[in-house]
Amino acid sequence: MFTVSVPATRPRPGVAFPPCARQWVRCRRLAVIWTRSRRDTAAAYGRSPLSLPRHLGFYLAHVACGLPLRAVARLSACHPSSIAYGVRRIEHLRENAALDGAIARLEAAARGLGPRGLH
Repeated sequence: MFTVSVPATRPRPGVAFPPCARQWVRCRRLAVIWTRSRRDTAAAYGRSPLSLPRHLGFYLAHVACGLPLRAVARLSACHPSSIAYGVRRIEHLRENAALDGAIARLEAAARGLGPRGLH
């Protein structure tokens, strides 16, 4: 019998998250908060309402926090090509001047997340 192990989003008791996992969680949380306040952007994204925060989290983790695509893929239990697809989708959104400014502010916020970032 073949089984596949999927990494949990929370560590087991007594097991600490690696530092890159903490960055990934913070970027994902920042993306979710932003998309909740920008419902018009989520509707214009043209995909499932859940895909924009997920792709934005991938983008912020990779571009703003500097995590490699494979690390983001491992942490989100996705294939690396799915992460690359999400990052490309957000880069495509940056062609819109209004969204480019908003995403640039998100990147700055993601870079500035310290140990006391979003809780």
